[in-house]
Amino acid sequence: MDEQLAVLLAGAIGLAGAVLGAAVGGLASYRAAKHGADVAARALAEQVVGQARHEQAQWVRQERRQLYGEISRTYADLAAALAALHGALADRRPVQDVVERVEERRLHLSVAVSPTAMLGPERVHDAARALVGATDAFVAAYRELAERRQPSGPVAPDAVRERLADSRADVHARLSDFSAACRTVLLRDGDG
Repeated sequence: MDEQLAVLLAGAIGLAGAVLGAAVGGLASYRAAKHGADVAARALAEQVVGQARHEQAQWVRQERRQLYGEISRTYADLAAALAALHGALADRRPVQDVVERVEERRLHLSVAVSPTAMLGPERVHDAARALVGATDAFVAAYRELAERRQPSGPVAPDAVRERLADSRADVHARLSDFSAACRTVLLRDGDG
């Protein structure tokens, strides 16, 4: 009987060892699987966040590109209206309609620039606001030139002509600054 008891005890101990080994092995497998799943979940979350950042940056870049292009087109419309006003003044034609068109285009430029406050960056917004300020002064000088125009004699005093020339130079400088700021933002990586 002692042998049977020893065999039974050995079997029970073996069974307990097998169950305990399976439990420990199962627990180790569970922990390893859980750790692997946690690592995979973190990696996926980081990938999703990275993708979201990339997509947002692409969206901002696209919106900026459209906005900067719209400002450039609006400025070109204003420049064309100013050229028409210059021609009308030189030819001594009536200018009231042309002055109104210039004023309308100047206002459009101010409106077109306003979203740069939101989409930025700050250096583009500052350059755009400086362009608006310079064009406001240029338009004001042209308006004064139109108001002082006399049918006989000089079109305007030299002081007005000098202010017009200075304003024109300032507008060209501000347009160049705006273009450079836009180019820097659009051509560099990141959000500028």
